[in-house]
Amino acid sequence: RGGPTTKIHALTDGCGRAVAFTLSPGNHADIAEAPALLDKCPAPTRLLADKGYDANGLRDRLAATETEAVI
Repeated sequence: RGGPTTKIHALTDGCGRAVAFTLSPGNHADIAEAPALLDKCPAPTRLLADKGYDANGLRDRLAATETEAVI
């Protein structure tokens, strides 16, 4: 497998409707896109994310806004 790839990072509401999204190169870490997505909306009550977004920096940011991390 070779060639360039792209990742789509999406932030959705509780019904699955897109609130914000960003694009990144395929070799770019998922966690690097989290701040840009979170800056585009008010602090959520819960954030459901996969393990690519599991980092102390993100957990600290979510705790500061009383957002529950579900990773």
